[in-house]
Amino acid sequence: MVNYLEPAKGKNLHKIELVNLFGGGGKLDITQFVVMCSIYSSLDHPFMSITCTVSDEDSILRRGAVNGDKSLLISITDGAGQTISGTFHINSMTTKMISGRKALGVEFIGMTAEHLNNASQKVQEWKYRNNPDTITNIVKYVFNKYIKGTLQANVSSSPAVNIDIPRQTPMQAIGFLLERASGVGKNMFVLFQKFSDGKPKFFLDEISKMASAGPKRKFVMTESNMSEDSHIIDKQYVNGDKVCKILVFSQDSGFNAHDAVQQGYVCREYSDIDYTNKICTFTKDKSQPVTMGSPQFPQVIEATLPMASPRETRTIYEPRCGDESYFKRPNLEEAYLNPKTSAAGFLNKRITMSSYGCTDINPGDVIEIDYPINDKDDRPLDPEVTGDYLVLAARHSITTNGEVYSQFELGLDGQRA
Repeated sequence: MVNYLEPAKGKNLHKIELVNLFGGGGKLDITQFVVMCSIYSSLDHPFMSITCTVSDEDSILRRGAVNGDKSLLISITDGAGQTISGTFHINSMTTKMISGRKALGVEFIGMTAEHLNNASQKVQEWKYRNNPDTITNIVKYVFNKYIKGTLQANVSSSPAVNIDIPRQTPMQAIGFLLERASGVGKNMFVLFQKFSDGKPKFFLDEISKMASAGPKRKFVMTESNMSEDSHIIDKQYVNGDKVCKILVFSQDSGFNAHDAVQQGYVCREYSDIDYTNKICTFTKDKSQPVTMGSPQFPQVIEATLPMASPRETRTIYEPRCGDESYFKRPNLEEAYLNPKTSAAGFLNKRITMSSYGCTDINPGDVIEIDYPINDKDDRPLDPEVTGDYLVLAARHSITTNGEVYSQFELGLDGQRA
């Protein structure tokens, strides 16, 4: 019987090696000692992270001289023959028992090495006070100067703004900027890391733009893992077709009206605080545009909209010097209040789903789910669950026997039509 979690054609194509910080120097192959290894990426976090559990009965720590100057070089091939690989700095380490036995186990927690550039520096830039530029251009400047990675920017913003960047870590500064470009809580403009052509790369993108793209792969919930339909899907998966069977499915949240209202789904606000002339003004954005589906709970919106007032989870407070001979007006209202899909909507409909290894699916991708209604006579597709979803986070994992599987956190910002 074919094991669809293993790499195609019976090959065991995963490899994990201990290397020096940036991947150079001698390599120690620890593949045979790895109990579990997973790579996690998310729209919420700028750096990919890994968790790797290793049996240390053969003194891997001593032989590899593992310390904070080591990295793991990881390569994983899924059941459809797709490969991802990258080098991840071992940021921390714990020891534990393996499977309840007294044998020593080691758990490595790591991130891509660019996180060290973020941890070691502070950004303090005044060049845009009198030389306005768009926020996405300022973000690219901060990233290239301080993080020093390769950034693929797929979006641009407007208008040009005057802004000072106070002392913050580079990623704090980028978050500060993107929040003022579009959104509160979870920024509509996001800078994150995902696999592209099998390698970790940084992307600057917009959630509403990504969510409007077509699905890259279909995932199907079957009645049984051993049914005829299920077997057909398995063969399609191994042959490289963009379809895969759902192994585990959980709808974490069908909707959450309270949190959505609190986080700005009904109304966002911009507060301009001129401390020189002692003037404070508030401007509201009362639009609820959505990218995937139609607006949620319209009666809740109607009831709460007249009462919407400033709150830290949905308001940008911008203190500034009102003496424009010294500091020009920052011009942030248009950048912030330009109606865009509210990120608060994606916090409502949340699904966690596991499947065979699908390493081609990563944060920012759109996938399609076919979910039949559980009816004894007929199994039509459930219109509420079936449809497109935005991938918010992805975890690609491999076990000690070479099985590869993927887990996805999915979001939807509207209700099905």
